[in-house]
Amino acid sequence: MNSASIARSMLALIVAGTLVGCTTRDRNNPLDPRNRVTRGLLIGFNALASDGVVELRWVRLSNEGVLGYRIDRWRPGGTPAPLPGAEFAEYVAAAEDLTAENDSTYVYRLIARLASGDSAFSPPDTATPGTRRIAVIVGDLPGLVGLTADARDVLYEFFEKEPYDDIELDEQRGWFWVSLFDNNTVARRRFDGSTVGVEVEVTAPSDLTTTPQRGTGWAAIPSLARVVPIGPDTLSAFPGAAIVGVGTPRIVEGAKQSATLWIGSDEGFVYRYGISIDAVTQTWSLGQRIGAIALDEAADAAWVSTRYGGDRSDLYYVVFGSPNPPERVREGLLNVTDLAIDPDTRSVWVSERGAPMAGHGRLSRIAVTGETVVTVAGLEPYGLGMDAPTGSCWVTDIASDRLLEVSRTGTILRRSPTLGVPYGVRVYRP
Repeated sequence: MNSASIARSMLALIVAGTLVGCTTRDRNNPLDPRNRVTRGLLIGFNALASDGVVELRWVRLSNEGVLGYRIDRWRPGGTPAPLPGAEFAEYVAAAEDLTAENDSTYVYRLIARLASGDSAFSPPDTATPGTRRIAVIVGDLPGLVGLTADARDVLYEFFEKEPYDDIELDEQRGWFWVSLFDNNTVARRRFDGSTVGVEVEVTAPSDLTTTPQRGTGWAAIPSLARVVPIGPDTLSAFPGAAIVGVGTPRIVEGAKQSATLWIGSDEGFVYRYGISIDAVTQTWSLGQRIGAIALDEAADAAWVSTRYGGDRSDLYYVVFGSPNPPERVREGLLNVTDLAIDPDTRSVWVSERGAPMAGHGRLSRIAVTGETVVTVAGLEPYGLGMDAPTGSCWVTDIASDRLLEVSRTGTILRRSPTLGVPYGVRVYRP
């Protein structure tokens, strides 16, 4: 190769290297449309739904030449428009929309104003503010996750050393209870994750319930063959006098509008206690281990699922004071993990998990007449929680790793972010 050819080759290499260097630097710029991570969009913008307000958060740009930010808002299907008063200096990274109305859906986007005269936009984010508060227990953390009112975003994560066994709501007081089997404790939590009072020492607590009229919670202790009351004193670290003589108690369910307490045992018995906890008011034998109980308080009755053969379940309707034996409404259900009552229709939601990790389970709503009103298939449902004002059932779906809101008609209305094996949920409206 002659000297001229060598010179031309070296020049080509220098030019090529320069072009590659410039391209790499440009694409490292988060505002470059060719950036593989951001695609030129502002990342980290979130609209978080709360009660009567939407909290807006973003990550400030570190680039030179950022003059400030503004926020657009619109309704789904509408046209973006500047949110009044929502223009901010370059050092601001949070704001609030105090004009948002509860149960209305809004779409937001962040716009960065640049000295070059250009603007950069975030992807849109949606929020529906409201009074709803949501707490989910998850296995991967393990611990507790609090969600926004529309379940679109995680508000907080509360870590525990081991997973909770159960979660139960005290609607009158606006807090919930959680049990830690291995840690031998029961705790009360607010929906912001903070603790109410002191943790209570309970040996190997399993299922939980509350009787708000008494101001107490109840914990089943299968290993000690007893059920213990907790409270109403939130500063007492020890439970009250135990209920015994109920076999191996596995399930407890308390009435919200009265003082009744129902207990289900491994031996297949259901016990109902009334105003006095000193004596049982009625007992039923269903012949199989009790798996779940949901109370139809309007009729002083209960939906009860049993377990047998490893993963099979039957569903019964049990009426207090009736001379007739319990009615078996369904048989051969596959791995029922939870029941939840819709008080307005008196129907029951049934969570059939099916084979673990297969995603072939289903969620059904069954009328008090025994008719199946609606079924949602292709899930692996586990824990259920009711949103009484809307009649929606919230279900932890292990298959999608999300919390789902399902309407009475079976429509999936909302999906949470992935949560890490969600298995219990409680929903509350002040």
